[in-house]
Amino acid sequence: MCVPTIASLFAVVTPAVSPALCAVGLVHVLTLAAAWFSRLSTGSRYERGCQAACLTLLAVTGLLCGVSLHLGPGTAVASAVTLTIATLIAIADFGGTAGASDRPA
Repeated sequence: MCVPTIASLFAVVTPAVSPALCAVGLVHVLTLAAAWFSRLSTGSRYERGCQAACLTLLAVTGLLCGVSLHLGPGTAVASAVTLTIATLIAIADFGGTAGASDRPA
């Protein structure tokens, strides 16, 4: 009778994921977070730093759109979608925050 070890059970439960795909996923999450914080920091002393981080990560995600074609077409599409959503978060104004930094305190 074969007794399973914890390591063998863990290997069965966890899927094999490429470290490159994990890195791409991390860049996507960081890009969306930077866009969100860039939006939230409008008018504060953190605005310039958040905008610099957002622009840098937008450039990195844009480069990933082309580079990730080698990882598979789905990865390139995910990079393009992340780039689009991050740009919309940082730029588009759908109401509630319009002119928030122009309001008197």
